[in-house]
Amino acid sequence: MGHHNAVQINEKIEKVCSEIGFQNLIQLSMDGPNVNWKTFSLAQQNIEQQTGRQMLNVGSCGLHTLHNAFRTGCASTDWDLGNALSSLKWLFKDVPARREDFTEVTGSTSFPLDFCSHRWLENVEVAERALTILPSLKTYISAAKTKKITEPCTKSFKKAEGIVHDDLFPAKLNFFLMVAREITPFLKLYQTDKPMLPFMSGDLTNILRSLMEKFVKPSVMMSATNTLKLLKVDHEEQDNHVDVNKVKVGLATERALVEHVKNSGAERLRLEFRQNCKLFLVKMVSKLFEKAPVKYPLVRSLSVLDPRVLLKNKELSSQKLTTVLGVKNKINKKH
Repeated sequence: MGHHNAVQINEKIEKVCSEIGFQNLIQLSMDGPNVNWKTFSLAQQNIEQQTGRQMLNVGSCGLHTLHNAFRTGCASTDWDLGNALSSLKWLFKDVPARREDFTEVTGSTSFPLDFCSHRWLENVEVAERALTILPSLKTYISAAKTKKITEPCTKSFKKAEGIVHDDLFPAKLNFFLMVAREITPFLKLYQTDKPMLPFMSGDLTNILRSLMEKFVKPSVMMSATNTLKLLKVDHEEQDNHVDVNKVKVGLATERALVEHVKNSGAERLRLEFRQNCKLFLVKMVSKLFEKAPVKYPLVRSLSVLDPRVLLKNKELSSQKLTTVLGVKNKINKKH
């Protein structure tokens, strides 16, 4: 649909539905942008006028929600990782002479990978490659600054120069990778046409719980015994947070902090870094609370169709089934 707005998209939907009948519309899918929610609202009004019924609302695409939440977390820090990883790629992209210089002074034929700016969680390999070639990049920058090879007069080179002088850059990438690797399995599992909705609530709850346990006090998390209680935790309240030095940043990140931050201001740098890590997690969880499908009662209740849930607690399963049927009856009721 290109640059069409919600009204124009809805006109197309109306045209199709007028031919097949609004009652035969099975599903209206979206990936999350605001124009799609507006389209959904307009379509919902049309369907209700034509049939007296409404569509079931289970939220927007869970995959895009996770991508956007992760990007929001990254953007909340002052690390500028997106620009950094993009600059590394552009430094050598379509410049054979520069790539030859790099290989000549480092002996390496590994180069930065393309950074994906709209699906941040697909940048795991990009960050891994950046970590791998960082020592070679330092050698290349040093050779360029000492005039052993031609020094590029580009913004990407200036950015790369800043990267190699950033003692915290390895720690930043390791934290980036730790969070991304926790979420990537969900993306792979749900990139499918199979009916996965009954399992989504449980899987998203596990992701949320894992992220929150990194910065929320254990005593607070212990009280969140189910999904609904977890969503009611005030994760932005400072009193509910662990001490910043106890924020879980991952073993690889901890090791990078010890290995690379050794100057006189090391303690201050570590503290600022951990504060950024916590901010990353807080903002990411906030975005998931706001946008993730798990916030919808119907999504949470459809977990009753997961055999594991059904067998574990029959009474709870009965309550979930009642909720599902209640929602269904409500939207199908003639007006």
